[in-house]
Amino acid sequence: MLENRVLKNKILVGFGCAALVGVSFFGGKIFETNDAGYYQVKQAALIGEMSVHNEPGVYAQLFGNIFTYKVSETSYFSDAEGNDIGAVILKPS
Repeated sequence: MLENRVLKNKILVGFGCAALVGVSFFGGKIFETNDAGYYQVKQAALIGEMSVHNEPGVYAQLFGNIFTYKVSETSYFSDAEGNDIGAVILKPS
C-alpha cells in the first residue's frame, strides 16, 4: 500500500515537472499581451485566419504569428476643387 502511494507521488511529481518545463518553454507562444497604443494582427497557426486585437490586454496566441503595429492616424488633404494634394501620417508620441 505504501509503495503504491510512493509510486503515485513520483508519477505526479514527474508530470508536474514536465508541465512546468512545457509552460516555460511554450509560454510565450500560448498567450500574448497587447499594450495600449498598439494594434496586433494575429495569423492563426493551423488555418491561417487573420484577426486584429486593438485593445490592451492578454489573449490566446495558440502558436499563431503576431505582428505588432503602433497606432497612427492618416489625414488626407485636398484643394478647393477636391484635387488630392497629399497626406500626412500622424504618430502619437
